[in-house]
Amino acid sequence: MLRNPRRNFVCLLAVLASLLIGAVAVGDLATTARYGSYLAIDSLLANDKPVSAQVIADYAQRLSKSPQTCRTDILNSAVDIAMRNVEQETASFDRTAWIASLRSLEPLLRDSLACMPTNGLLWARLAVVRWLLGGTAEEQASLLTMSQAYAPSELRVIRSRMVQWRRVSPKVLELAERALRSDVRTILNYAEVSAAKRLLADVPPLVKPFVAEEALVLPEERRTAFVQAGIPLD
Repeated sequence: MLRNPRRNFVCLLAVLASLLIGAVAVGDLATTARYGSYLAIDSLLANDKPVSAQVIADYAQRLSKSPQTCRTDILNSAVDIAMRNVEQETASFDRTAWIASLRSLEPLLRDSLACMPTNGLLWARLAVVRWLLGGTAEEQASLLTMSQAYAPSELRVIRSRMVQWRRVSPKVLELAERALRSDVRTILNYAEVSAAKRLLADVPPLVKPFVAEEALVLPEERRTAFVQAGIPLD
């Protein structure tokens, strides 16, 4: 009996596809096993569960080399832990350890961005690190603008940028004015009033005119809600 070459080819493709899927699944399991601790620790931190400062420091130090994967959950967990380590080093007043943690965090952020170039939070975090390490105003404006472009309406990311807008130099505010105005506009139009109050608290004098200008076109009921909540719009 003659065999059907087309059918044999289809069967061969099916076998190869099954092998490929199996290899990917095995590789994914191996990656999870290798970096599962980061996922677990990050989950505890995200849920405000206690994690010792030493555990955070130990796992952050292991990130001298970035995770050998582009899995977003693993990269995000690694960055979260490294950021938490920077925060606790800041609180410890150990400047040498603090600078070392910042310098080790920067390549992790850049490697993560190579895998997730449209992650606005990573751009915002890189802006913070570069500012703390003495980056230029032009670099700071570029990083914050990239963050705003990729995450224009994510509250968590806007919160990170607003922290940075409060402390950068007037030159940065000038260079990144469009991105800053977009953040102010988004907060005024879409954030819950309570969240808007927190986000707009203690904005620097150079930002207040942007708030006042964007507030002029708000619906009257929105302006009234802000005034009642004690949010200055002028």
